[in-house]
Amino acid sequence: MQKLARRLFASIFLSVMAAALLSLVPALEEQGRKEPELPVFRPDAPVDLTEHNLVDFLARRPPGLEVRRADWKAGTLNLSLSASGSEERRSRELLTLIRSLLVHTENVNTLRLEVEADVYRFLIDAKRADLDKDPGMKGMNSTSPESYLLRTFRVIPSDEGN
Repeated sequence: MQKLARRLFASIFLSVMAAALLSLVPALEEQGRKEPELPVFRPDAPVDLTEHNLVDFLARRPPGLEVRRADWKAGTLNLSLSASGSEERRSRELLTLIRSLLVHTENVNTLRLEVEADVYRFLIDAKRADLDKDPGMKGMNSTSPESYLLRTFRVIPSDEGN
């Protein structure tokens, strides 16, 4: 009976020691690592918009917006767009486009959008300075897209814009 107790104690002791030693492996591995860890996901760095990458950049536009004309000159981008869908969806997609052009680029300072939607047309004049109060446009999720668009940027009905 004592032999059985000794063997049982020895096997339990060896198991506990093996588990304790194995728990040290991650700490030893961490000490042996000399390279700093790089994050797998990181925010994209703002890009410079040029005439060479303008088409690629606009190809990633929201699906309800069709670009009819684009004109890029010295920090000002003029776009003529055709928009479809409900007013809320259209406003959300316009905000997404404005955000990608003013927040995710370095050199777009003024954005002028001429939008044709159903039977009416309007202009949106958006400047980087308009985002002083909300630089990342994070506030666009806390209110309706229409009210954020009207509150943040100049929206001009086409009969007033002519």
